[in-house]
Amino acid sequence: ALAVSGLLNEKIGGPSVFPYQPPGMWSSLSFQNMDEYSTNFYKADEGDKVHRRGLYTFWKRTILPPRMQIFNAAGREQCSMRQAITNTPLQAMALMNDPTFVEAARSLGERMILEGGDDAASRVRYGYRLAVAQYPDPDRTDILVNGVKDYYKHFVDHPEQATEFITIGETKPNEAIDELELAAYAMLGSVILNLDETITRE
Repeated sequence: ALAVSGLLNEKIGGPSVFPYQPPGMWSSLSFQNMDEYSTNFYKADEGDKVHRRGLYTFWKRTILPPRMQIFNAAGREQCSMRQAITNTPLQAMALMNDPTFVEAARSLGERMILEGGDDAASRVRYGYRLAVAQYPDPDRTDILVNGVKDYYKHFVDHPEQATEFITIGETKPNEAIDELELAAYAMLGSVILNLDETITRE
């Protein structure tokens, strides 16, 4: 999601990072040490540190980062030869609500608007190809184009929701793009990032 959206921080090496996670994630599972430097309390990083590859995410040996656990990351108590592949509603919930994915969807929407062409169909095809590495067929293109139109109509009626939606995350939305249009394409980006073809490598 970070790579497709253009948010990925490609820095190699360095200390572990603390991306967005639910508040109080470790406090109920650890000894309560009030030292602010204790790893009993999770404090998310700021800036582009939250956009590093998962390889650099700080782990506790017995507590997986929730997002990784939802997507079948292996635990560290024992060796795993092969990663399990599942498809659950929790994964869709994470893809639609986790700040990492919401922010990535908005950034993908920006890319579609700025790089994808002047009309909705070409933008849809561009965004789809970025994520899936192939162009959508005409029927799927029509469905996604109609989706953008519906999202735009919704945000016209609820502009405050558009503003709230596109300001999630550390990065700021591109001010040169109309908020309602960006919110509509961010919703499309969320749909594309939710596709099984995007998240599952068969």
